[in-house]
Order: sequence, then structure tokens, then C-alpha cells
Amino acid sequence: MTGRDDRAQPKVRVQRSAVVTSHRRTSSEKDGGKLWMIVWQDNAGKVGESRALLQRILPPIGFAIIVDADPTDELPPVWDGEWAAR
Repeated sequence: MTGRDDRAQPKVRVQRSAVVTSHRRTSSEKDGGKLWMIVWQDNAGKVGESRALLQRILPPIGFAIIVDADPTDELPPVWDGEWAAR
């Protein structure tokens, strides 16, 4: 036993450029407004989607965004603007 617990090590994430390809309406609401998700494709060809957000903060379709991705693809990518939008 080495005394090292790999599960305790933080995941290293890489930034990838992506393009918003569509908006998807959810069945949820917040503050009286419907919630939406953005769908993107990143420069590695991976497709991802955001958490549910208010429509007024969605970037337009065709807009370039940055996503934080797990280089091993074990965890889903996260749009970095998602955290600023909350």
C-alpha cells in the first residue's frame, strides 16, 4: 500500500471551445419563467448540454463558448458561463 488515495485527488479539467447548436426547453420553471438548456458541440466533437437556466441568460445559437471538460471523459463537460449565470 502506497498511502496514496487516487480517489481523493481532484480531477484535472481542460478547456475546450464549443459552439451552441440549439436551445432545449425543459418542463421546469423558476421565478415564473420556463427553464431552458443549451446544447453545444465542442472542438473535440463531443456534444454536451447545460443545466436548466432562464431563457434570458442563454447564449444565442451559433455563439462560441468555453466548456470545462474531463480529459478522460468520465465526467460531463460544464459550460463555464453556467456558473456566472447562477
